[in-house]
Amino acid sequence: MLKPIALLVIAFATSSPVCFAADRPVDMSKAPGFAAKVEALAASFDLHKQVSTFEKHKEARAALGLSRDADFRPGDCDDQGNSHSSCVDVACKRLGTFGCDEMSEIKTVGEACRGNHSGDCLDSSCKHLGTFGCDEMSEIRTIAASCRGVWSTGCVDVICQKLGTFGCDEMSELTKVGSICHGVNDASCIDSVCKRLGSFGCDELSEIEVVANSCK
Repeated sequence: MLKPIALLVIAFATSSPVCFAADRPVDMSKAPGFAAKVEALAASFDLHKQVSTFEKHKEARAALGLSRDADFRPGDCDDQGNSHSSCVDVACKRLGTFGCDEMSEIKTVGEACRGNHSGDCLDSSCKHLGTFGCDEMSEIRTIAASCRGVWSTGCVDVICQKLGTFGCDEMSELTKVGSICHGVNDASCIDSVCKRLGSFGCDELSEIEVVANSCK
C-alpha cells in the first residue's frame, strides 16, 4: 500500500518547480480600487497646484501694484519651464544637412509636424530611440504623428523614466507613450501620483495610462 504513495512523493520531488502568482509582476491597473485611488491622488495634486498658483499670482500682483486678476496674465510657460523649440527645426536637425535641404523634404517635414505644440515631444522621443533611431523621414513622421496634441513638454520623459531604460527604447513603445500624453497639461501630476503609488504601482504602461487619464 505504501508503494503508490512513495512513487507520488518521488514524482513531486522531481517535477518542475511551481511558479506562484506572487513571484510574477502584477498589473496594478486591474486591481480593485486602483482607478479610484489614482483619481483621488490626481485631484489632490490639482487642488494643491491651484492653491500654489493662486498664491504665486497674488504675490506677483502685489509686487507689480496690480489689484485685479484681469490686470495680470502669466506668461506662456510650459510645465517644465523649458523654452519651446520648433518641430520643424528638431526634425531637420535629426535628418541631417542633406535630409532637409530641398523644398519637397521641408514640405514633408512641415506636414509631419502639423498639430505639434512644439518640437519638445519629438526631441524627447527621438533621444530615447538613440542616434540612429530617428534619422529617417519615415521615423520622424511616425513620432511626430504620436506627438500631435501633446502639450506637456516633460510628459514623454516622465513616463519613460517610470518605465526604465528598456521600456521606452522602441518605436512602438514611444508611439504609445505619445498617445498617453495627449491632453496632459502638466507632467508633474503624473510624477506626483506615481510617487505616491510606489515603485511597482506605476511601472507598467497600463498603470501609467490610468494615472495620465486622471491628470487630464
